[in-house]
Amino acid sequence: MPPKKKPANSSVKGTKKKEKAELSDLDFLQNLSPDYVFTKDVHRLLDLFNSGREKKQKDLLLGVGEAVARLSKVPEGLMTLKEAGAVEAISAVAADPPEAAGRH
Repeated sequence: MPPKKKPANSSVKGTKKKEKAELSDLDFLQNLSPDYVFTKDVHRLLDLFNSGREKKQKDLLLGVGEAVARLSKVPEGLMTLKEAGAVEAISAVAADPPEAAGRH
């Protein structure tokens, strides 16, 4: 018996799911508000930051940067970032060269 062939559109479905995941990540970052940010949100932000560095996704890194800037504008948001360890995590990789992505 000859092996079964995969449908021609099977790879397209995988690509669409990946794009949706990226869009939901960007939506998450855009919707972060200093008024309603929690430690778990900052942990997800840091996961996205690390993922963006490893995969060299400029749009994701830009979204993380904008979210951090937005959260840092008010004392409550800055304290949440600090308490969740984001300040230390970001400063630890700030001096790394771009080719060192993913080491932290």
